[in-house]
Amino acid sequence: MNTRTSACRGLVLAALLQLAGLSPTLAADLPKKQMSLMEDETGTRFKQVWATSKVIPLNRRYAELDETEKTALRSMYEDMKPGDEPPFPADGLLPVYNTIKKGMEAYSARGELDLLVDVDSQGRATHVSAHGKVDPDMAKFAARVLMATSFKPAVCSGQPCKMQYLFQISFAMR
Repeated sequence: MNTRTSACRGLVLAALLQLAGLSPTLAADLPKKQMSLMEDETGTRFKQVWATSKVIPLNRRYAELDETEKTALRSMYEDMKPGDEPPFPADGLLPVYNTIKKGMEAYSARGELDLLVDVDSQGRATHVSAHGKVDPDMAKFAARVLMATSFKPAVCSGQPCKMQYLFQISFAMR
């Protein structure tokens, strides 16, 4: 293959990636999808699964999700029009889970917690309401974590808009 053909193919690949919303370097640098958080269990070779996501990789930002993952996320919202996007933690779910895990360990938390985050058009959390059966101090801790989280704002009809983000988590101590 000559260098002219290689250069042409490189340009075509870069154009296709750009159309898909990815820069050529971003596509090559995407981390392997991480669907669960594991931690070493003291005294054993086995790792304990701490958090699992069935569809959304924990270590990816919204722009790094593939169309199937974005569709799954959008399907959680009523009346989400084509082209609209929900809010999403700017750095992905992993930093949120890792921080909440520290609180879970400190409070010996057990139970289920749903946190409904009001996210403004700038990607700032403005209010968090907690629902579930968890120690109230743990619920307050998790709410503070989400209040401190930066979000990719929602998009409505092509414009940033305010929308709620649902963060669900189950706590189970060994």
